[in-house]
Amino acid sequence: MQQPCSITDITLKRWIAEAYGLTVNQVQYVPQGDSAYSYVITDNGGTRYFFKIYDRNTRRGQDTAARAEFYLAITKALHDQGLFQQLSVPLWTQTGLLQVAVDNCIFALFTFVDGSSLAEAHPFPTTLNAKLGIQLGMLHGCSHQLRVDHRLEEAASIAFLDTLQRLLAELQWLATEDPILYQARQALLPQLPAAERMMERVRQLRHAVVADRRAKVLCHGDVWGGNLILGGDSRIYFVDWESAVFAAPEYDLLNFISEDPEPFLVNYQRALGQPLLLKTEVYGFYQHRRHLRNLYHWLWSLLREETTAEQRRNDLDMIIHHCLDRWADIEPSMARLAAALDRLQR
Repeated sequence: MQQPCSITDITLKRWIAEAYGLTVNQVQYVPQGDSAYSYVITDNGGTRYFFKIYDRNTRRGQDTAARAEFYLAITKALHDQGLFQQLSVPLWTQTGLLQVAVDNCIFALFTFVDGSSLAEAHPFPTTLNAKLGIQLGMLHGCSHQLRVDHRLEEAASIAFLDTLQRLLAELQWLATEDPILYQARQALLPQLPAAERMMERVRQLRHAVVADRRAKVLCHGDVWGGNLILGGDSRIYFVDWESAVFAAPEYDLLNFISEDPEPFLVNYQRALGQPLLLKTEVYGFYQHRRHLRNLYHWLWSLLREETTAEQRRNDLDMIIHHCLDRWADIEPSMARLAAALDRLQR
């Protein structure tokens, strides 16, 4: 979220003291993402932590809060079982919980990763792609060793499409003097035919996902630069695991099929320790769905939720510069993946 929530720093400090027994000296808001309010806090000993609040008064906050128990347990297990160490780890409360519910929010505390965000690294350069291929191969490869009580599995749902179509129709005929909605309308109207084609395409590609019988792997679910930190030790750390799910491996590969995907794929296969069995149509489904679902979330926020002016400007920017401008590369990226797999499997 672009602005901090209405909860005061004094209240945040009290929550953390009661739940974790920490005395907080400093609270710094981090304006990033659209599913949580994120902070860096510093205790009286100088130790820093990530702190996140999920607001169940918003649609995205409700969805994320519902997944919190799973993703917190998964990331804790990955670390504690020694399977994947390059991540921000949730911490236990004094009463043995990984999350705390208060009012209409839930919150959690995490280990801090000192380093630089890779949010501006789009598209990923080849050297970074290759490095991430190793880490994603390690993550997917350890899935069968992970001991957890509950598995949340990706269901290839496209139930949101009906609502997205209604939102687009509403925007099309909306008479408004709101400058944000006017700009959203001007940006989206020329793209409505493309949106309809994408919705039909994702329905077709879904059959490949439903028919897929490969074992699912643990996926981070949202591997983009904003969820990656280049640490002071030159290693890349994965943060913000709210979208974690057991799914087809293609679910995690959406940002890596660049103009030259082979360095990533070679390193991914090497770390995975088995032949590549990736499927272009499954990749295509997740690629199409990702952009349509993102558009749904940002458009819902603009049309249905009471948010700040800064957040609304951010939602508009995300629609124009992180969604619409990437649609044209979806089918070419499917072709690049198919060609790369063909060359690697010869």
